[in-house]
Amino acid sequence: TCTASDAAGLTVTDSFTVTLEYHPLDSTAPTITVPDDITLTTSNAAGAIATFTFSATDNVGVTTGPTCGVTSGSTFPVGDTIVTCTASDDAGNPATETFTVTVDLVPPPSINIQTAPTFFVDTGVFSAPVYYPQPTAASALGIASGPTCTPSSNSQFSVGSTLVTCSATDTTGTVGTSTFLVTVLQQSALSNEDCIDLAGSGHDEDSVFVCEFPFNVTVEENKRLVWVDRQPWQGFYRHSITSSAGLFDHSNAGVMSFLPSAWGGVGTYSFYDKVNTSLTGSITIAESDNTNPTVTVPSDMTVSTDTPTGTPTITYSVSATDDREVTSGPTCTPASGTN
Repeated sequence: TCTASDAAGLTVTDSFTVTLEYHPLDSTAPTITVPDDITLTTSNAAGAIATFTFSATDNVGVTTGPTCGVTSGSTFPVGDTIVTCTASDDAGNPATETFTVTVDLVPPPSINIQTAPTFFVDTGVFSAPVYYPQPTAASALGIASGPTCTPSSNSQFSVGSTLVTCSATDTTGTVGTSTFLVTVLQQSALSNEDCIDLAGSGHDEDSVFVCEFPFNVTVEENKRLVWVDRQPWQGFYRHSITSSAGLFDHSNAGVMSFLPSAWGGVGTYSFYDKVNTSLTGSITIAESDNTNPTVTVPSDMTVSTDTPTGTPTITYSVSATDDREVTSGPTCTPASGTN
């Protein structure tokens, strides 16, 4: 109650009420919610980015935080990192919560090179397109791209050894690489006799033998073609040939003996290498040759000499033709230019 008077003796009285309420001190700290422990896998030695969410509540009110010692979206190093988050309320009650971010390191993509090919060319040839099987790549994280190789398969490779580099990228952007050599060597071309010897025994004598690839060859009806692939075996069919007419399809290495006329009638059939389509050739099936070559000789010759016992030198010319090809001769005895 409150009173007041003035000089005239007038008095006034008024009052108000004070209500005292009991409130105990706030001793309850905020509650911080953090994620479960996080495990990441990466092939990047620098670590991996982790994102996460967190929050805090309080019975009165959160006034500071929550904040974490490492922010969401940071790059975490390989290994275990403990993240500590804090918050406080109006009464100054602090709260702390932690979780662990684990980063496991895995290797970069591995590249499986199936073979390091060696390819032979004839003496005097200095480059050739060389095929090699496409490498494969693997990663615990999955392959995002690749593998790609430079120079690519079927590129032109020069005589000597050329380094091929292959790379693949995993889903975290880490690149794995591997290399191998493509070797191109020169070798002497074979004569027909050498090719027959290389083909080995068991072949018909009248077969057509070829030791080069690609080749353009004529084979008579009902005669066999014996093809000797001189390239070394390296785990894949280096020459896999197919006819553009769909008449034959062969995948083999070493010595192949086959009957072209079994594919079709007289005519020329082109083929190409299925692993290197730039290599093309042809097989011509011809009618059986029953016509002998024609030899043209000079008319009978009379040569004069002034020596009864003389033996003058006699020269002449002869020629031979055939409806196919003259493969031997003409030769004469005695030869022109002898006496």
